[in-house]
Amino acid sequence: MKLPLELPKSIVFSAKERGAIYNTMEMLLEAKTPVPSVINLLIKQYERRGGILNKIRIARLLSVRERLGGSGEEIEKAFSIISPDEEAAIIGAAAASKNPALGIATAKEIATGAVETGATFIRALGYPIGLFFAIGGFATFLATIIAPLLRDIAPESGLNGLGGILVNLDSILAIVGPLFFFSVLLTTVWISWSFKNFTRPSRVQLDKIFPWSIYRRIQGALFLITFAGFLKADIKTPDALMRLAETKNRWLASRIKAAIVFNRGKGTNLGQSFSAANQGFPDADMIDFLTLVSEAEGFEDNAYILAKRWLDQTLEKLKALAALLNIFVLGSASALIVFIIYSLYDAIGQIRSLLG
Repeated sequence: MKLPLELPKSIVFSAKERGAIYNTMEMLLEAKTPVPSVINLLIKQYERRGGILNKIRIARLLSVRERLGGSGEEIEKAFSIISPDEEAAIIGAAAASKNPALGIATAKEIATGAVETGATFIRALGYPIGLFFAIGGFATFLATIIAPLLRDIAPESGLNGLGGILVNLDSILAIVGPLFFFSVLLTTVWISWSFKNFTRPSRVQLDKIFPWSIYRRIQGALFLITFAGFLKADIKTPDALMRLAETKNRWLASRIKAAIVFNRGKGTNLGQSFSAANQGFPDADMIDFLTLVSEAEGFEDNAYILAKRWLDQTLEKLKALAALLNIFVLGSASALIVFIIYSLYDAIGQIRSLLG
């Protein structure tokens, strides 16, 4: 069986998997273990687990080991085989400053933040989405089973009111159902695409409303965690911004590049640069904080602490929004149940009346 070695690295090494790898590497690097030896240990662990996916991981890790060099750029290229660009960049930058454990620790925080975000999304949105599909399934059952049954026993003159709607529900859903389904599908696809790719001026306004506002806050927190890691690796602010602007996320790159113009051209600090860029990134409150502390001693530590707190606050906001969504979906389900009860009562009453 040929192994699908060309699987995307985001599948082979998920955020959760990378977090586990970084955790192991951080502990061993702090114990002064050479990086190639750490890679060899990871390979042995995957060999013991077995399975096709772990064989692919072993092949990728072997490629990392083969490409490891002495320079930060070589290490960055090696880790880009298994890690996203921003994580590989911080690992390479920290290695160049003779502190590889720092880069691994920062990459672990980025991966952990992605895992926490994904888990929160699933926990927060899983229930309302599941209930939404349950409502759709129940409506389909009514349209395909109950409606034809009532129509068979109803008089030829037919029914009106709620009973008439229920009896003809299959015809109604045949028209409305596909339109609604494809509208939801296309909207979901466009929103998912727009997160990373929609960069027109109107995006500034979109970033103020859900779900783009949540995406902006999460990306802002992860950006600041990575930025603080670059500073700890002795990378200057302009160079750190240039490295981060190389991301494949077009939206994030556009926000960083807008700040670079003011940071390099006018000598402003980080907060002032984002304020002058007028893109609303990462957040108005965050910009005010960065403006005050960007030039203070220990900024990299303060920025890291702030980013962590901000990410936690964002996830709490997501949970609160999900609670409102739950109320809306439960309200919709309750309304559907009430409609069904009254429609059945009305339909049965009309049938009895018409049949004498």
